[in-house]
Amino acid sequence: MARQKSGLRGALGRLSAFYWVPRWAKMAVQGLALSGFGLMAALADPSPLAVDAPLPTWDVRNPTYSGPPRAAEIDVTEGTWLSIDVSPDGQTLIFDLLGDLYLLDIAGGAARSLTSGLAWDIQPRFSPDGKQVVFISDRAGGDNVWVMTLATGALKQITKESFRLLNSPVWHPNGQFIAAKKHFTTSRSLGTGEIWLYDATLPAPSDGVELVARPNKNYQKELGEPAFSADGETLFYTQSATSGNTFIYHDDSHGGLFQIKQLDLKTGETDVVAGGYGGAVRPVPSPDGQHLAYVKRVRSESRLFVMDLDSQAERMLVDDLDPDMQETWGVYGLYPNMAWLPDSQGLIYWAGGGFLKVDLATGEQTAIAFRVQDQRSVYEPPDVEVSVSDETFKTRMVRFARSSPKNDEVVFESLGRLFIKKGTSTPKPLLKNMAGHHVFAPVFDQTGARIYFLSWSDEALGGIWSAASRGGKAEALPLPPGHYTDLAISQD
Repeated sequence: MARQKSGLRGALGRLSAFYWVPRWAKMAVQGLALSGFGLMAALADPSPLAVDAPLPTWDVRNPTYSGPPRAAEIDVTEGTWLSIDVSPDGQTLIFDLLGDLYLLDIAGGAARSLTSGLAWDIQPRFSPDGKQVVFISDRAGGDNVWVMTLATGALKQITKESFRLLNSPVWHPNGQFIAAKKHFTTSRSLGTGEIWLYDATLPAPSDGVELVARPNKNYQKELGEPAFSADGETLFYTQSATSGNTFIYHDDSHGGLFQIKQLDLKTGETDVVAGGYGGAVRPVPSPDGQHLAYVKRVRSESRLFVMDLDSQAERMLVDDLDPDMQETWGVYGLYPNMAWLPDSQGLIYWAGGGFLKVDLATGEQTAIAFRVQDQRSVYEPPDVEVSVSDETFKTRMVRFARSSPKNDEVVFESLGRLFIKKGTSTPKPLLKNMAGHHVFAPVFDQTGARIYFLSWSDEALGGIWSAASRGGKAEALPLPPGHYTDLAISQD
């Protein structure tokens, strides 16, 4: 088992009990400029910290579009890449579909809408007491962590990122804190993640504190999918197991692309829990603390495995999952959220478009049917008329500008045509007989009387031409057709 220790273990050693003790529930954590386990030392001091001022109100659900929306009716019994969770009492499921959240009886049936509108809401999780739901929403302009109180529908924004956006939120068992993946990019458009912790009880969005840092600023590989153990002492997460910083699309998933790691929140030690051939992603620890469920490849298929955390023995529980995302960038996770039943005797997961319950002891699967009847507001795309055949129009690209020997004229190319500008006058077309040719790279001769230039035509290929600087018809030089570049005139 691979193990590494945090460089701040000394600070951690002063904390005999971490933040699940009652006295810690009153602490406020936000805006801390800390890394790694400096968090623990900060949490040892219960003094309140300054809270950021409330953000200006803006709601993506009420855009100022000029046209009215159109209602699109949906009536579905299947969905793609659905994240699901189970309420603490085991009676209710919550899931996302087409950017909205829905509640569903554990036995299945008609789903009840929880959120609606243009905001894109995903990855819901019940709070430990079942009274709140955390989820990701872009209703404030970017993917951030939000919490809804189920009894009232009241919403609270937990994070305020505008660039380092969040996903995969998960509650700490004490119900006060939420961990989530914060996304980081390098020189490439996609990138990696870090695990950050946020206080859900604060009155305004906060900056949070870092729990798991990316290896370095050039790291391009996935790190995310946080999950707390039932006792709150361990954080599980997924990280690439391949060497180097650079993401490669053609890595072999059979060789073990990902590992699941566990972070001891008391000592700062990090262990590798699962991985090897077929990798391991989407860690889901059981409520009784005895098992860890996760997704693993067997040959080319994604399978659901369960590990006994005491013996480290693993076994396959489900062999017909949908494909995971180990070979590509799984920015929002490498498989959708799944959840244990409260008694730890089974799991509920998404596969094949629907939800299934699997018994831990027997592996027996039971489908949980659902139906969503709802609608979405759809705005028609702007219909902008763009004229493509005007007699005159402005160009925004000028190339190959050359001045005359006397510096009183400039010749240049735009849109495959040559223009000449004298003094402060308006540029005028230079040639009259070059239709069908793309002309470019003009140069004056030593007298300034003639201009030489290159041409290209898909049919006639390229050539070298000359024309009087006063304009008119061009003459082709007696050269074979070909590809000509870097035209220059000798001094003589």
